[in-house]
Amino acid sequence: MKQQLAKQRLKSLQETTTHHTADFQKRQSLFKAIRNLASPLFLDVPLDVALRRMAGTARKLVQAKYAAIGVLDNEGNTIRFLSSGLAPGQHRNLKCPPNKGIIRFIIEERKLLRLTDLTSHPNSAGFPPGHIKMKTFLGAPIIYRGRVFGNFYLTEKKNSQLFTKEDEGLLSHFATIVSVAIENRRLFELIDQERKQSAAILSSMDEGIIVSDSSGHVLLSNPAAERFCNCRSEEIVGRDAGEILPISSRVVAQILQAKRKGQVPKELQVSIAGKIFLVDVSPITNQRGQFLGTVRTMKDITERKRVEEEINILARFPSENPNPVLRVARDGIVLYANQASLPLLNEWGCQVGQRLPEHLYKFVLEVISSVASKVTEIEGQGRMFSLTFAPVVDVDYVYVYGLDITERRRIEDMKTEFVSIVSHEFR
Repeated sequence: MKQQLAKQRLKSLQETTTHHTADFQKRQSLFKAIRNLASPLFLDVPLDVALRRMAGTARKLVQAKYAAIGVLDNEGNTIRFLSSGLAPGQHRNLKCPPNKGIIRFIIEERKLLRLTDLTSHPNSAGFPPGHIKMKTFLGAPIIYRGRVFGNFYLTEKKNSQLFTKEDEGLLSHFATIVSVAIENRRLFELIDQERKQSAAILSSMDEGIIVSDSSGHVLLSNPAAERFCNCRSEEIVGRDAGEILPISSRVVAQILQAKRKGQVPKELQVSIAGKIFLVDVSPITNQRGQFLGTVRTMKDITERKRVEEEINILARFPSENPNPVLRVARDGIVLYANQASLPLLNEWGCQVGQRLPEHLYKFVLEVISSVASKVTEIEGQGRMFSLTFAPVVDVDYVYVYGLDITERRRIEDMKTEFVSIVSHEFR
């Protein structure tokens, strides 16, 4: 009697140990799947391969014959369908299923479904011709932050068994893991796309770009900056930005402070290797306004300075100037306009002997009364012009000097777009 009782206790202990061992193995497999998801190598694996691995792991863990994951696009159509457990010939003949029947029910109801016979469910749509026969079913929606990304289901529990409540919990965990995997991959691809976009913008810009972190160390630079500074990328990255662009940290702080106050900082020019560069510094901040670094731009204005000098010389001989030159009286009447000014006059709807448009006439009055030059930008004939109103007090009239800045504005717009992309990546 004692031996029989001892055998029964030993058998019970073995069954308990086996159950706990199986439970431990299941938990270990689940933790391994989570660990793989967190691994950087996971992002190097094509999404289809990663999802098929997830389906295979869940199928083996729950002891089902078949498993499948369907991924939806923004319109709710299945764009990916990954299965596990099918023979190669079966998989080739299996088409991406439409979102109808039980699959549609899971997606719309957003809840897990466990069935002893899926064909008896009121929402069952049956099987297409040639489809493998399935009876027991366990399916869950793939949801991340309220958005349905797809569905994850298992069919045909092995040894003619039924899916259990414990299987529901395991599939629910895997559906969560898959939802994170899909969203992480989507974000990774978005970031990668933005990086490629910013790299393309960087390479195409005529302006030099140097991005540094909050401590002033260079993170990246573009080919133009490397050319201007006569340095290779590897010679710039990691160094103090002040060593590359000779601007003191005090001046950088003043520029950033002015921009935080919404002010326009004074124009900063730097001379490098006999060339003159116009330098600007823009802050990179996160959504909380925390300072993360700077984007320093440098534009070669050597030629512009030469042209400006020529303009100053040609101002004495307006008719020879290739840029617009006008002389305007206090009352706004155009006294003189050279040949290059005619497109602007046509745009304004006036000519020599007539009055300037009201918004330009105000500039004439302002510069005469303040005895100080003013600059404004206007658009005309599909081009952008910078107009400098310079008073000649002794004779009570104003010279208006025009300069085509269309290309400069295009580059500035590209710079603004780049700063926006970089700020987004830092967040």
